Amino acid sequence: MRNAFLVVVASLIGVTATSVVRAQAAIVLDSNDTRLGVYAGPANAGDRGREGFLVISTTGYAAIFDDVTGEHASPRAGHVDRQLGPVRFAGPNCTGAIFVEVATVSTSISIVGGFVFRSNAIVYYAARGAVSAQVTTQSEFDRSGNCVDANATSELMQVAPNDPAISGFSSSGYFGPLRLGFLARDLFSDSFETA
Repeated sequence: MRNAFLVVVASLIGVTATSVVRAQAAIVLDSNDTRLGVYAGPANAGDRGREGFLVISTTGYAAIFDDVTGEHASPRAGHVDRQLGPVRFAGPNCTGAIFVEVATVSTSISIVGGFVFRSNAIVYYAARGAVSAQVTTQSEFDRSGNCVDANATSELMQVAPNDPAISGFSSSGYFGPLRLGFLARDLFSDSFETA
């Protein structure tokens, strides 16, 4: 009986010592197998009322993509718990520092940067850690993409044209349809954390 027990223990140790444990993460891929980032959940992708993907890039920025076209979602699509207004400018004729109005669905939620969005044909990003403040602006893009005078003071967050090196997302979007894939990584290959 003791010998049988030792054989079972020895075989379990052998299996454990040589087994590989793999972790999986859901990732979003475009039709060319370009990896956008980690899938964080479903999201409203915009004006067309379609569902999209909330994606976190390798640099930690969040963006919503239309899962059919692969395009960045428009600001009025909302990002998780925030709704973005029109892009506004500190100067006349849509020049100077760039801002976006950030409204929340709850007054208990504090909005910070770290997200990417599309307004008209331009992709912008709000730097991680950016917060909103009262700002006076002189012009904005309307829904048609025309620059109009719009002198206003409101709660705005500064944004900039997307920089893929910072946000981790392409400015031109991706090739739809988008799909989910899984990234597997070895965690343990010899009963020690070596990966």
